[in-house]
Amino acid sequence: MTDEFFREFYELRNKHKIPDAYVIIRMWVQAEDGDCEGEMMAVMHAGSELNRERMVAWALGMEQTERQRRIASASVKRPKSKK
Repeated sequence: MTDEFFREFYELRNKHKIPDAYVIIRMWVQAEDGDCEGEMMAVMHAGSELNRERMVAWALGMEQTERQRRIASASVKRPKSKK
């Protein structure tokens, strides 16, 4: 399943001439009997290895900034004024 996904991801990146792309997936791992055993994460980077770490660092910083924005907006809720 993941091999096919990553193959299609790589082909799509080439089709659209994207120089560097990084994808992270989280998926469920199932036993042969169909029961869920847990989860796993996998990554694939396509492009220049020199950009790999920088791309992930940028994405982490962006996600942290967005999380802080959400926290700040949730904690600054003002009570409705009474008229």
